[in-house]
Amino acid sequence: MSLLQVLADVPESHFQAAWYYSIVLAAMAVLMALGGGWGLRGAARIWRNGDRAAGSMVAAATLTALLFFAGTLLAGLVGLITTSGQG
Repeated sequence: MSLLQVLADVPESHFQAAWYYSIVLAAMAVLMALGGGWGLRGAARIWRNGDRAAGSMVAAATLTALLFFAGTLLAGLVGLITTSGQG
């Protein structure tokens, strides 16, 4: 099933809700990428300054948070696709 088939199956009355939902999911993906990048860059900076334990903890916390958010993002994407945007 392609994205175009999913969009073609969405009734006109549900298209606006699906559109807003997809915007929220896209914003979530962008924020995950930015936040994860900043967190891992900070962890690398701490690691290079010699505090290996703190750098490891920051990296582990960042990756754990990204894993949780990726699960939420995946659930949202699957929900959007399987319901054809109808809720």
